[in-house]
Formats: sequence, C-alpha cells, structure tokens
Amino acid sequence: MIVFNSLKQIKAISFDLDDTLYDNVPIIEKAEAWYQQMLAEHPFFVGKELPSHEQLKQKLWKANHAIIDDVTKCRRQILYLRFLSAGLESEDAEINAELMLQKFIEIRSELMVPDESIKLLKHLKKKYPLVAITNGNVDIEKIGISHLFDVYLRATENLRAKPAPDLFMEAATRLNIDVTNILHVGDDPVTDILGAKMANSMSCLVNISTHDPWPFVKVLPDIEVKSLDELECLL
Repeated sequence: MIVFNSLKQIKAISFDLDDTLYDNVPIIEKAEAWYQQMLAEHPFFVGKELPSHEQLKQKLWKANHAIIDDVTKCRRQILYLRFLSAGLESEDAEINAELMLQKFIEIRSELMVPDESIKLLKHLKKKYPLVAITNGNVDIEKIGISHLFDVYLRATENLRAKPAPDLFMEAATRLNIDVTNILHVGDDPVTDILGAKMANSMSCLVNISTHDPWPFVKVLPDIEVKSLDELECLL
C-alpha cells in the first residue's frame, strides 16, 4: 500500500464494480460482440439501411445530454429508435427494444466475482456500511453480490456519471454521514479518483496495471493498492 495522504475517520466504504471487484473486459467484449451481431443480423434489420448505433447515440445526446449518463436508458432508446427506423409501430418497437436490452444485460452479467473480492466485502461489511457505485449496468443480483452492499447506486439522468460528484453525494445522503467520511475504492484515475476528489471523499486506487495510471491526471488518490486484499488492514 502506498499512502499519499492521511485518511480521515472512515464511516463507510464505496466500491466501483467493473474492473475493481472483477475483470470486466472479457464479458463486456462478449456482450458488445453479441450486440453488434444482433444489429447486423436481426430479422427486422437485415437488408435495410438504418442509422448506426453511434449515429443514434449522437442524435440522443444532442436532444438530451443527460441521457448519456444512464447507459441502460441510452441503449434502450437507441434500440427503440432503430426498431422504429426498421418500420415497427411504437409499441412493438418498445417491446423489441426491451427484449434486446435485457438480453444484453444478461450476457454482460454472466461473470464470476472472484472469491477474494467476496471475502473482502464480507469482512469489511462487519465494520463498515458498504456502497456500490457504478457508471455501468451490471446486474449485481445475478453476479451474487447485492446482499453485500447497504446501498447500490448507478448513474442515471438524475445522478450524473462519475467523475461528477452526484453518486458520492447521494451515497452520503443515503447513509446519513458526511461525504468526507466515505472512502471510495476504484480502478479508474478519472471516474473514481478524480470523482471522489470532486465530491470531497477519500479515495483508494486499485492499480493492478503495469502502466502509469497518471499521465493525464494530476489528482493523486489518498492511498494506492496493488490488490484488494491490502484493504484488510482497514479492519
């Protein structure tokens, strides 16, 4: 563990999910590959000149910047617009968009959380309230960790995605504690460390990469660990 700043009293610990508690890269690549295949091969789409995912995303963003923070709603709306473009009526477009979205979330949630991560969360939960904070949309019940968190928060149109401070501030409100007494643990120098800093929370970088994570970010975490089990010292 590397300590850059002394920690205040910790009254709760928040965790990023993807790539912090588990390796998200293989499963999200699998889900995105399925998604792209469905865009190319879905019976309603084959043989038709339709807007691309990115084109529809840009259209949504121009109409409503905030929707991009909610990855679930954004993808649902993109699919809805795509089915509309394919000639479906509004109700049928909604039904098909929701079916495809739920299948995507199902595939992207087909992952195993390492035993080490679960063990750590169980130990820490005995002493601290735990919060899950994510910009993503993994199904935490399906991956088997929902019972380990007192609060689960994900980015929406009303709670902006990290590094905006919204999710950290909401966690403090839900737990009725000061945001400065939350230690946030995450792998991303921008969304997690800068985000925690902007909310005045404490931060811990889980740096499992061999690359320098700080080439473009000038904000250091309060502490840095190479593996989650180093956080056992908080007990």
